[in-house]
Amino acid sequence: MDKIRQWTLSVCAVSIISGLLMSVLPKSSQKSFFKVIVSVMMLYTVMQPIISSKGIDFSVDEFLSDNYQLSETYDKYATSAMIKSAEKAIADTLKNKAYELGIDCNFTCECIEENEQIIVSRIIVTQLEKADSKDIIIRMIYDSGFKETDIVFEGE
Repeated sequence: MDKIRQWTLSVCAVSIISGLLMSVLPKSSQKSFFKVIVSVMMLYTVMQPIISSKGIDFSVDEFLSDNYQLSETYDKYATSAMIKSAEKAIADTLKNKAYELGIDCNFTCECIEENEQIIVSRIIVTQLEKADSKDIIIRMIYDSGFKETDIVFEGE
């Protein structure tokens, strides 16, 4: 992989230098001569792996292994971000519903990923001012579709 990276950097560097040289050269009969030189230099750089006796080791296994590890890492971060986003969205929605019912409290959701689905495992209710509001909150949570979710009231 390191040889491929070096080759790619060489091609990019020659391309940039060629572009700069061509833009700086004055319009004259010599410009066509420089175009040929630049074209040969670019062709040589691109064909270098084939021209050299060693060549480039295009190891498919190494390439696939590197990409699989990157894919796995990306999947973990993406799943974690989706879970955090779902937790916040659910907590905010429940807080708004409680506020509409005249109850001021906070919610914290704990979600897990199971079989490629995000499942709410627990809802924690904090700062519930009125003890008699507990039944209303439970009913609201169940009506919101979280019937099999553990509900915990902190501060009891």
